[in-house]
Amino acid sequence: MDTIIINRQLADKEIIAIKAMMEKGDFRLYASLGLPAGLAHLIPEQPVLSSQEKKQLFANALSGLLQFGDKIIDGIAVSKRLTIGSMPLWHYQRFRIYFPLRTLLLELAELRQLSIDSDRLICYSSSTLLSGLPELPSNVELHVGIAQKSAVSYKMVAAFALFAILRFFIGAFQMMNISGKRHVILDRSEKQVCVDPDTLRTKQDNYNLSYLLDRSGEEFLVISEVEIPKFNTASSFRLRGYHFWQQGRMQRTLYGEYILFRAMLSQRIHRQKAALLRDFDCAVEKIGKASLSQSEKLIFSFFIGLRRTNSFFVVKYLAYLRFFKQHRFVTISCIDENSPSVRCILDAGRAHGSEIIGIQHGMISDEQPAYLYTASDRGHHVMADHTLVWGEYWKAVLINKCNYPPERIHVIGQLRTDVIPRLKETSDIDLKTKLTGGKSLVVFASQPQPDARVRRQAAFDVFTALKDEKDVFILVKLHPAERNAVGYYNGIAEAAGCSNYRLVYDIDLYRLLAACDVLITCYSAVGTEAVYFAKPLIILDYNRDDLMGYHAEGVAAQATCTGDLKMQVRGFLDRKMLPDKAAYAAFINAYAYQVDGHAVDRCLEFIRSLEQG
Repeated sequence: MDTIIINRQLADKEIIAIKAMMEKGDFRLYASLGLPAGLAHLIPEQPVLSSQEKKQLFANALSGLLQFGDKIIDGIAVSKRLTIGSMPLWHYQRFRIYFPLRTLLLELAELRQLSIDSDRLICYSSSTLLSGLPELPSNVELHVGIAQKSAVSYKMVAAFALFAILRFFIGAFQMMNISGKRHVILDRSEKQVCVDPDTLRTKQDNYNLSYLLDRSGEEFLVISEVEIPKFNTASSFRLRGYHFWQQGRMQRTLYGEYILFRAMLSQRIHRQKAALLRDFDCAVEKIGKASLSQSEKLIFSFFIGLRRTNSFFVVKYLAYLRFFKQHRFVTISCIDENSPSVRCILDAGRAHGSEIIGIQHGMISDEQPAYLYTASDRGHHVMADHTLVWGEYWKAVLINKCNYPPERIHVIGQLRTDVIPRLKETSDIDLKTKLTGGKSLVVFASQPQPDARVRRQAAFDVFTALKDEKDVFILVKLHPAERNAVGYYNGIAEAAGCSNYRLVYDIDLYRLLAACDVLITCYSAVGTEAVYFAKPLIILDYNRDDLMGYHAEGVAAQATCTGDLKMQVRGFLDRKMLPDKAAYAAFINAYAYQVDGHAVDRCLEFIRSLEQG
């Protein structure tokens, strides 16, 4: 029997070829993503590996990644050897390696399993590394295809060029704002709709740091950056008013584009970059010549594949190194402190004496390489100097599973929750009526997921379970990374035959939570925030993994199929099922400390305390 495995988008000629193969005899079909229109009538087999087998495979991949950083080559650990200046480039790239690495290992494991009882395995893959693996079964017929690059959008190039020029010249005048500033807050998130805690009006701002930015005093400098787009038709960038209007914080703001682009025009910076990259190339060559296992070679191949991005990170590091040499600050605070675009700023500041403060902005677990360090990393002081977390649970995770020093972790609560007491005082009936026309409001919080099948199945089940509920309206709150996925979800709703729904991106999540009757998600942090509002929570958890522990903590119903979901939504709406108040209170205490409107005050108090340290 032949086996066909589809792990990437297919070209038209490949669809025709697959149809021809199917007409010749028996076959099995596996697919890790939705089938194209020409094959949509086919029903793929269930996944080859069980949920537990996948979990173990991913854990092994992560363990191997961490161990590689600690590998000693000629007396020096790989992570230390790949530290250039004060830039630990291994830690810049390792979490970017993890997800493609585990995808490749999963694909290989499935091929090896299926090879046992298949005459031929015809695999459509996007991995160029797969064909070179010695473990690849001999009966695999591999068709590697590289995703076609989207065309360059010259309109976007022109828009960003104008943006960069304006921000550069405005930034030159903003340099006068630096005088007297002792602390920095980095503001580089994509702007989202937020609710002002004083007026309850909406504004476009940094979703996680808005209230901190508003209430930080004159001793704080806000360095604002916008991520450089990819300049293709699959991306989106437009000039926005909030690019140049800083919510009343203009006198405390400096555009980071001024710091970066000024450095990019400096020949001295480019000479320094060339010298650092020569050191880096020597380190890479040294590791490449060492005796590496097959899995270590694979990890190192992924690292080398990301080398081109290091050039940009080095330039950015040098730009901020020069800036912080001229302007010293006591602290630099930010979210997403482990991503390379942020780390290069933080490492430059640390080199000139600033204390680095990371502020929790999402879930933390021992399955996330961004937060996971080894004992050796802790000894080298690779992580932030201080990490401010939501609750004691997160502190315990960082200490017990991620090797963070206990004395460097501080519980303050979640900044975003400071608006909740105000929202609870006011009933958002007008928003609910506007959205639903008087029906019950069920919010589905979407999220991008590593498993494309689960991502699609979750949305399909929500639409299918509730499409015939006449008193229910479904609102899909798109994750920030899915703002361009409107067509994707509309297509799923159409396939499910659902019309009582709406997709939204630009309504503040907390306003929706205040107005909704039930929240559905898979394992998003939005589930945590639903508990803050005492809202019924349902998790779609097909393998009963309970990744965030919502079900185990007693704050969520667990659905594994359409029938479960329909029954549970109905149960909550008809008040036959009710949230467990005691479980909710215990959950908030462990995971969010206090939802009392004073998390920002605790954060500012901690930052200012470091001036006396």
